[in-house]
Amino acid sequence: MMNELTLENMTYGQFQQQLVELVLDKMKASGERTPLLFFPTVLERVESYLLVHWKEAWEDCRGLTWAEWQESKCATKFNEEVVVEFTKDEIKATARELGGDDFIQQTT
Repeated sequence: MMNELTLENMTYGQFQQQLVELVLDKMKASGERTPLLFFPTVLERVESYLLVHWKEAWEDCRGLTWAEWQESKCATKFNEEVVVEFTKDEIKATARELGGDDFIQQTT
């Protein structure tokens, strides 16, 4: 089970997948009914985050399990910089900027 595996025993791809799934789960929990529509954007954002913050996100916490990581200081910056971007209110604002009021009304 992934929650019991330490980060140092995960591959980069497994860690990235966990982060993407975390964002999609948070989107669903915030009321977004179609988080998979944002999968390419979420994947790109997670990849960008890891490129810039690899030491903080993984290296400094590689001895933690996935469950422990989510509760650690290592997850704080990820939550502040990535997860927050994909909350329902943020998605609505972005869609409005792109002229997507019809899409917003259909999905809310």
